Amino acid sequence: MFDGILLHFLMREVKKEKEWIKDFLKDGWNFSLVLSRTSLIFNLHPRYAHMKIGKGKGQGFFTTLLRGRKIKKLEQVDMDRVVVVETGDGKKIEFIPAGKGANLIIRDGGEVVFSLREVRELPPVEGVSPFSPEAPFSSSVLGFGRRSMKHLLSLPPEERERFFRDLREGKLSPCVYIKDEKPYLILPVEVELGMEKRRFSSLNDAVSWAFEELERREERERKIKEALKKIERRIENLRYSLLQVEREGENPEVLQRKGELILMNQHRIKKGMEKIVLEDWEGRQYEIELDPSLSPVDNAQNYFKKAKKERKKRERKEELRKRMEEELKKLEEEKERILKGEVRERVREEERVEKFKCYITSGGYRVYVGRNAQENEELTFGFARPWDLFFHVREAPGSHTIMRIPEKGKMPPMKDIEEAAAIAAYHSKMRTSSVVPVSYTERRYVHGIKGKKGLVRIEREKVVFVRPFKTSKNP
Repeated sequence: MFDGILLHFLMREVKKEKEWIKDFLKDGWNFSLVLSRTSLIFNLHPRYAHMKIGKGKGQGFFTTLLRGRKIKKLEQVDMDRVVVVETGDGKKIEFIPAGKGANLIIRDGGEVVFSLREVRELPPVEGVSPFSPEAPFSSSVLGFGRRSMKHLLSLPPEERERFFRDLREGKLSPCVYIKDEKPYLILPVEVELGMEKRRFSSLNDAVSWAFEELERREERERKIKEALKKIERRIENLRYSLLQVEREGENPEVLQRKGELILMNQHRIKKGMEKIVLEDWEGRQYEIELDPSLSPVDNAQNYFKKAKKERKKRERKEELRKRMEEELKKLEEEKERILKGEVRERVREEERVEKFKCYITSGGYRVYVGRNAQENEELTFGFARPWDLFFHVREAPGSHTIMRIPEKGKMPPMKDIEEAAAIAAYHSKMRTSSVVPVSYTERRYVHGIKGKKGLVRIEREKVVFVRPFKTSKNP
């Protein structure tokens, strides 16, 4: 998914003149080359290898060798997924964010001092330049992988020409295409591929979101598998316990019958007898054990006591069995929900909710607020449903605010709408005003403005005038 063409345009954003290595950090699979103005973050995970620009974090890595070195060369190699950094004193770092072949190689004077994986010679790259006039007509273009080329070749010729023309002119409109609910393809210029897509104002944002979403998805799947395993283990234990409970003890009716037969046949029981076979009035025979030290009456009483005790045990067992069967049924239903994806959706919802500020109105409606342009974009166009309510102050900068509407078509009371509007006013530049006009409308009537992250155009808006304040937070 991370092609050389994406790396090319990301590298264009890095100012390379008079740069020096401020630090070199490692955080899991992330290796950050901290420069004087920014950081290049290379993720070298075999499934999520990519590069993005941001703020590096982690522990120092080969800092003695690299920290403070003046950069002589910082460039991409042949439109490939390879970035080479050379210092003035002979140090060299090769970043290769290339899927299963992802690698990091550090050399000192030509000698390899570290490599994440086995050092292999990279195969030569072939194809025409993506900036040449021949690119729209070629099946092999430098910087584009097989997946990208497959979809570009499926475009009508005029659309393919427009794609490469915009590429040459630097008219980027980054887009992440989504398949089976997960990021599938990133293109620097938007085209119509007949699948769900998300637009971004910068390529760096597109790459960051796509790979973070893939990693979040993997973490979700891990949590789901753990939950499923836990439930299956609990189900197995419950079934075993049920078997134990259902194992019959002594039958209280039989014990009662034995006591009665002893009393009815006292004349036949001799002193010192340890057992006797007696027949009831229906002709059934019972072998009855006796305590030779007790009289027939006392032996009978023992059987009556045992019968009473077994009846109580059976009542307790029945109550326990019912509780266990109810719990087993709930666990089976929960397992079914996991397999159907309901729990997966709930986990995804919880993860997304955690990103935003959350308030609750007096009527119990949840109100979410973005904290920056990226969160505003995701809150409004990724998290909110079409029937949720969007709030924003009029004619002033402010955070996007979304009121969650649980049931489609059922509007909340005006009191709750005004409280949500007051929250939107509080998270704006008009926080200190006494009265603030706030627009609101259903999310379906909110449209992003291309190339201007955070700015929107809204339709069918209504306006309320409120005093800025916030209700209880993080319910």
